[in-house]
Parts: sequence; structure tokens; C-alpha cells
Amino acid sequence: MILDENKFSNLGKLLRVTAWVKRFVAKLRKKICESGPFTAAEIKEAEEYWVRRVQLENYCSDIQLLKKNKPVPPQSKLYSLVPYVDDRGILRVKGRLEQAELFHNEKHPVILPKSKFTI
Repeated sequence: MILDENKFSNLGKLLRVTAWVKRFVAKLRKKICESGPFTAAEIKEAEEYWVRRVQLENYCSDIQLLKKNKPVPPQSKLYSLVPYVDDRGILRVKGRLEQAELFHNEKHPVILPKSKFTI
């Protein structure tokens, strides 16, 4: 996808434009014929796209190691976080909250660098 996140003043607008582009591409490929307001799933998919993109830009070598079931090296910024890549390809923290009665996103927060947007 060719979108420059720096041209957007807020995260909500970036996610809506991303969802619109994904919907347009799906229409071109004749996968869907949706119109109207975006669904929560479309916005979530747009958010996950940007999370993966930002993570790959910042933690590419660590992600490649984790996908091969290898540990991140001790000199990595992520080493102390005990990172893992989930089934959606998103880098998350694994930790002592594993047994807590919390939602998945609360137990295993997404790892993001400092940036313009907070997701």
C-alpha cells in the first residue's frame, strides 16, 4: 500500500483512509461490493496493517528471528520485554500477566516505538 503516514494529522483519519484504500482494492479484485460506513473489522484491519508496518520498519531483524523460533539477542532493545510474534504477525510482549484474568491485548501489549501516533 502506498500511503505516507506523515501526511495525516491524526490516527483516526489515517485508519479511515487506509480502510478506504483496502476496500477499493478489494472491489477491484471483486472480493467485496461493500459501501457505506466502515465496519469495525475494516478499521481493525487498517490498524493492524500500520502496526505491522511500523514494527517491520523498526524491529525487522528481531521479527525475523522470532518467526524462525530463535530468541532475540541480549543487545536488542526488545530483549527484556520477552517479545513474540502472534498469529496475526504482530510483535507483542510476553510476561508475567500470562495467568491474569485480562483480555489478550492487556496481557500481551503490542510493541511500538515512539512515534507521531499512538495506537
